[in-house]
Amino acid sequence: MKKSASDTIAFWHLDTTAAAAGEGFEKWLEVSHSFYDLRALGGSEAFKGKATGHILDQLMFIDSRFDGLQVGRSLKHLRRAPSEYVFLHIFESGSMSGLLDDTPICKQPGSVAVQDVSHVLHAVAEPSKVKAVVVPYHVLGFEPGRHQPFMSLPLDEPKGRIVAGATQAIFDRLPGITEAEAPAIAEGYAGLLRGMLFGSAAEADRRSTQAALLAAILSYIDAHVRDRDLGAETLCDVFGLSRASLYRIMQSEGGVLHAIQQRRLHRCFLELSGREEGTTVRCIAERYGFSNPSHFNRLFKQLYLLSPSDLRPLPQEQSERQDRRPCAAAKTLNAWLERNCTYEAPGRRIGPEVRTAAE
Repeated sequence: MKKSASDTIAFWHLDTTAAAAGEGFEKWLEVSHSFYDLRALGGSEAFKGKATGHILDQLMFIDSRFDGLQVGRSLKHLRRAPSEYVFLHIFESGSMSGLLDDTPICKQPGSVAVQDVSHVLHAVAEPSKVKAVVVPYHVLGFEPGRHQPFMSLPLDEPKGRIVAGATQAIFDRLPGITEAEAPAIAEGYAGLLRGMLFGSAAEADRRSTQAALLAAILSYIDAHVRDRDLGAETLCDVFGLSRASLYRIMQSEGGVLHAIQQRRLHRCFLELSGREEGTTVRCIAERYGFSNPSHFNRLFKQLYLLSPSDLRPLPQEQSERQDRRPCAAAKTLNAWLERNCTYEAPGRRIGPEVRTAAE
């Protein structure tokens, strides 16, 4: 059916709260499998979720609430699903924490999180209420390798307040926005994001000497995380720093010992998420120096809000099962992703090269 300029923008809706046991999670997978591979932490039989997505020209705004999930985006997933976009998340309640490649990330109330989805993700989300915006690379001017794969803008700082306020203002207007208005509103919002995320001051900060040194120290910790004698003395020797300088640089990470402990827990998280049958939690914990099971369980639960034994490999057959019987919401969402977030989109990267629309 042909649309007129006065028609309101397209949307999709999914509500599993009234579904029969087990059916709600199946419906949730149908819609979300292009974004993530999922496992319901409370069991698929009891899972409940609700989401509405509005298509604002080349942007998609999604308002959702859902029960606890184990979330993943594997190399296999990246090869089969559109991955040329970033997710902007504002958690109104709940949180999500995990690893983007080998980098720890956390999304929680009090900040705007921006995530490049073209990276491997292993994470867990507690029951949450989230506002999300899907922004294709070419709309945002995002360049993988040049721009950070994860950014967090605190709401108690000007940039975070501005982005959150503009995002909420659009969510408030979505039901009444017409097709004629959508392109201008979308471009205005994208322009705001470009200014807030990629301004010259932010680029200068990211290239500062101290930030580069911190990144090098964290990279060294990641490479030697299983070394039992890894600590402040080793890092001072390797990087030629005094203890006072090292502690000052590591202050943003909670200190040297805290940073090492967190990265060991993150590595345990990765191995637990992909462990084979018969591999015990204790065996993985001991590889990274956690010899006391109860102490390890307590630290792990403080960080990830679930017990180590709750993690399991994510199902690998989800995409094939969903592709056989997509619902209306899944069809709308996936068609939009294919149209806007793949290599064929205008001005997008084709193969290893970066080409413009004119080419």
